[in-house]
Amino acid sequence: MPNRSDLLIFLYTNAFFINGYQLLPFWISAILGAVGVLALQGFITLKVGGYILIAIFLDWLWPLPKLPHFHEAYCCAMSLEAGMLGYCKGEVKQKARLRRDKNYLFGIYPHGLWPMGSHLLWPHLLSKYEIAPITTMGSTLPMWIPFFRRHFHAHNMIGSSRDEMMWAMRQKHPFNVTFHFPGGPEEMFYGSEHEQIILKKRKGFIRFAMQAGCSLVPSYCFGTNQQYRRLAQAGGTFEAISSFLEVSIIPWIDRFGIPFGFVPTRQKMLIAVGEPLEVEQVLSPTREQVDAMHAKFCESLRALFDEHKVSIGWQDKQLYFEDELPSPEVKAKPD
Repeated sequence: MPNRSDLLIFLYTNAFFINGYQLLPFWISAILGAVGVLALQGFITLKVGGYILIAIFLDWLWPLPKLPHFHEAYCCAMSLEAGMLGYCKGEVKQKARLRRDKNYLFGIYPHGLWPMGSHLLWPHLLSKYEIAPITTMGSTLPMWIPFFRRHFHAHNMIGSSRDEMMWAMRQKHPFNVTFHFPGGPEEMFYGSEHEQIILKKRKGFIRFAMQAGCSLVPSYCFGTNQQYRRLAQAGGTFEAISSFLEVSIIPWIDRFGIPFGFVPTRQKMLIAVGEPLEVEQVLSPTREQVDAMHAKFCESLRALFDEHKVSIGWQDKQLYFEDELPSPEVKAKPD
């Protein structure tokens, strides 16, 4: 077990990220509603309301540092690493060394309820290579919310549009690594019963990497899907609602069965980093070229999964893509 302070930081950071990624729209609505009710009832004076508005105004008035920006002291203080090392027995396995004169795009799977694995990986890169990675976000809503946006900005987070990713893949050391989660928020509805990810239909990041001449690095974080029990699956009502609203809405329970709780299970977490795939720069790649590189990435990621699954005791598990279904024998045998 981690020491008490590391455990508290770990649980607090989990709660913060879950609120930031999953429950932020709910909390914003709840807070605004509560403030409105209290104001109508006379519990909040105009003076207090004015202070709140001034604080929000000052947050927007105070400019954010120019990107790329990584606030090492803040990020280390908020890091999940210590808690993950003790609580989840976190481990990073990486064979190939990274070069300072090259750019790398890490395609990290799976997304899970939220991609905890990246917070085990970036301290590893920072200590071993002095690399402060840029991280893309599938949803940029938290980056527009007062105070929340400063937290994500300190972690060098950007959106996942083509322009933002192309910019990130051109940065020099120490920002020459970009973390990307190709499955995106949609992948939260996958992997609850089997290790299943969204990759076959995700080819945009491959095209971007080819246009930038950026090496692709397949990465898989074992244990991400097991940290929280998600109660909705792909093809269900919650996915349809989330797709319509363009905001992921998914119910879950934590280790103690608490709905929307923040205490994860103690499932071991292992993030495996594969060999970089060399990518030749092609400014206008053809569909055939993209398909060929995409197939190579798919093959490498699956091989990476098969190579490391024994280390976590998953000898009988397989990695499925979104268009694949387990055989009847596998369905009958729970993972």
